[in-house]
Order: sequence, then structure tokens, then C-alpha cells
Amino acid sequence: MITFPGTVAALAASARTARRPALLGNDPVSFRELHERGTGRIAELADAGVASGGIVAIVCFNETVVFEYLIAAGYLGAALMPLSPALTDGELFALVDKADAAACVVTPGVGAARAERLGARGGRRFRVAPPPADRVDGPDPGVPRADSTCWVSTTGGSTGTPRLFAVSHERLLTNSLLNAYEWGWSAYPVHVSLSPVAHGIGFSHAVGQLASGGTVALVERYDPAAAADWLTGDRPAGWSAMVPTMVHDLYRHAERTGRPLTALGLLVCAGAALNVSLRDRVLATGTGRLIEYYGSTELGWVSWLEHRTGDHREGLVGMPTLGTAVRIVGPDGRPVPDGRIGQVQKRGRPYAVPLGGGTAAYQANATAWESSGDLGRIDPDGSLVLAGRADDMVVVGGQNVYPVEVELVLREHPAVREVVVRGTRSERLGQRLVAYVEAAATDWLEEELRQLCARRLAGYKRPARFVIVDALPRNSAGKLSRSFRLGAAGEPR
Repeated sequence: MITFPGTVAALAASARTARRPALLGNDPVSFRELHERGTGRIAELADAGVASGGIVAIVCFNETVVFEYLIAAGYLGAALMPLSPALTDGELFALVDKADAAACVVTPGVGAARAERLGARGGRRFRVAPPPADRVDGPDPGVPRADSTCWVSTTGGSTGTPRLFAVSHERLLTNSLLNAYEWGWSAYPVHVSLSPVAHGIGFSHAVGQLASGGTVALVERYDPAAAADWLTGDRPAGWSAMVPTMVHDLYRHAERTGRPLTALGLLVCAGAALNVSLRDRVLATGTGRLIEYYGSTELGWVSWLEHRTGDHREGLVGMPTLGTAVRIVGPDGRPVPDGRIGQVQKRGRPYAVPLGGGTAAYQANATAWESSGDLGRIDPDGSLVLAGRADDMVVVGGQNVYPVEVELVLREHPAVREVVVRGTRSERLGQRLVAYVEAAATDWLEEELRQLCARRLAGYKRPARFVIVDALPRNSAGKLSRSFRLGAAGEPR
């Protein structure tokens, strides 16, 4: 049966792969060493009360110890819930309480000071991960069930209250290996893990690379300079996965330093649609391949494509993955003709279910059409093109406006790095649009943006106000946040 501990055990036992580097970075280990360390933590978790069906919460950066606990938890029939250090103490306790975590660990990179500050509450105490035992001294490492939960993912933080989703060993590894087949990333010996493993993109791709017998280079905390060290020079061509904000920062750093990313053979982007100007910029630099996929924790991978020059459709995210069907429906839930915007729905390979949903929830997901709230259209060539979210819609004087349509126009201006358009109250119109623009402040930019909107958008779609800022708020995964608060002067915080 396909499980993460079982897969690592097989790689550790094989003469071909036992000494192969599994993880590189501050604490490099081979597959044999990784498995030994993982089994060396079984007694530690068992003594903490972790048993089959339990959850181990771990506050972490990208560190080797995360995968040690993933192995140990798996052998006990428990799941790992990675959490970002960027979360506040209150947010962390809310998540571990909601998950009813049996053990709460802070990695060495996060540090003892954070663990001490978190302390204990409600019978739960965060503690720093100790060194692993030299040998297994506790329950025999049994073989976990493939349908048992391997990973508990937190999602929804950028669009609402975070929710907890369970992903089984079988679903996680099967989806990862299918992506390796579809995208061809197994041809690259090293995955440079830049995205936080406390988030879906970082965790799932790192696990997938390890499960395929490949090497993961862990960059503990994302920094363009540290990332460039792994992606330049005469290193073997590797691959990496990241959100558009990270792509922007990485390529800007490469341009400023004159260090082209010659060792980046494949760049995978997800989390938000790449805008056309950034896509063209990446392709112009000589990166081997650029793949973008669309999905969510709830729906899994929905569609993907390999970008090539010449296609300038904003929001383009490709065609459905193997075993997946996509459709667009109107407000009445019925499919709409190609080219018309509606809600995106997906049916096919189930991936994650709400925590506690069990096998029955997976079976239900395989036949039901599901929606994550995204808007889009199907073009004549069968490609899915995203057009914002249904819950972002703003009603201006009785007219529906989808902010993404306005944002796409504003991003065409060369001075605009990023933009978020939101609605605010208007006594006369009900709501009006405000554009929060990330750009260098100038005396002329606002007027040029108004002129651009006047040429391209109907009157009710034009922002009534522009707020120019050096940087827009982003969440701990580096994704642009739409739910930021406003300061006294109306600036995003």
C-alpha cells in the first residue's frame, strides 16, 4: 500500500537509493538517515499521547525535522499538521484546539523563545523538538493504512476563517506522482523547496519529490538571494514551485544582480494566476519550462498548462488534469455556454476532505460537482480562464463588477507591480470601487491609471479612488491578501 513512511522505508532499504541525498540544506540526510531519524521519534510521540487517528501540530520553517515527524506520525497512524510561524499565538492555539492536536511541536529553526512564549493552554503545551533517538524504543513501526490521514492542511486564511482538511497517504502520493508524470518534473534530480512547507504548495511538492526518490533542497526561510544560490551557476538543472509574488521577487533579484537562473530547469507556479507581463518576463529569461496549475486544497489539482510565448490571455490556467472534469455554471447552477463567465466547478479525483469526513467523504467527492468560489470561463480551445471570485463581486449602482476585470486592466500599466480592487460603501451608489496599487509613488501615476480605465472600462467599472502604496499586504504563504484592514488614512495594513 502507498504510504509516505512505507515509501521512505523502501528507498532506505534499497542499495540503489539508501545513500542518495533525501534532504539538502542546513541539515542534510540520506534516505537511510531520514528513515532512521523518523523511526527514532516514534517513542517520543507515543509518550506524548499520539495514537492512531491523532494529530501532531508542528510550527515550522523548511527543516529536515518536519519530515522526521511525518514519518513517525505515519507509523503511529497519526497525521502531521504543519503550521506557519507567521501566525499569531492566538491563531496557532485556535488551530490546534480545532484539530484537537495530541502533540504540539516547535522546530529548532523557529526556536525555544517562541515555544516558551506560546507556553501551555487548555492542557496543550508547545515544546521544541528534541534530537531524535538513536534507535526505535517504543511501539513497533507498523504499516499505516493508505487511506489513513497523512496531512492536515489549513486553508482559507486569505478568504475567510481557516478550515482544516485531511489528505490521506494514498491521495497525497498518488496526486504527486501523477503530477510527476504529467509535468515531467521527475526528470529533474533536485526540487528546490522555496515555498513554506507549512502551506500546501511547499508541503505537497516536497513530499512528492521524496516519494519519487528525488532530492529536496530545503531553503529554511524564503529569501531571493538564498534561492538564487540553488538556482544559478553550474548546478544540475532542478525545479521549484512557488506563488507569483515569489516568482516576481526571484526574477527581480536575478535581474538586479546579473545572476541568471541557469539551474532552474522547471518553474511551477500556483496559488494565484500569473499575470501576462510576469509570464513573458520569465519566459524571456531562458528558464527551461514554465508550468502553471490551478487548484485548491479542497479540489486538488484542477487544470494546468505549460506556458509559451504569444498567448496573452490573462487568467489562463490550462486544461483539466487527468481524471478531472471542469464546467462553468450560472447563478441557477446550470452550465453556461463556452466563453461566458460563471462559477468554476470540478469533478473527478478526490483529494482532500474536511477533517473528520473519512472515506465516505472521499467517495462523495468523486461524483459530486464541487465549487471553490472561483469565477472563470471555458474558451473555444477548451482552456480554463479565471476571472476572480464570486464573493469578491461588488455591486455599483445596481451593476455587478468583478474586481479582477478592473485589476487586469490596471496591471497593464508598466509602473504597476500589483493591485487589489475592493468595494467600499457609497451613500449614492451602494458601493464604489477603490484600487489599492503597489507601485512607486509619482505625481502622474494616478492620472495615467484613470485615463487607462476611461479607455478600457465602462464608467461603473472605473475606480473612484486610487491608493498608491510601496507594498500590498500578503499572507504567510506570500499570496496577495484581499482581506487587509485599512489605516486611518485609508491605506492597507
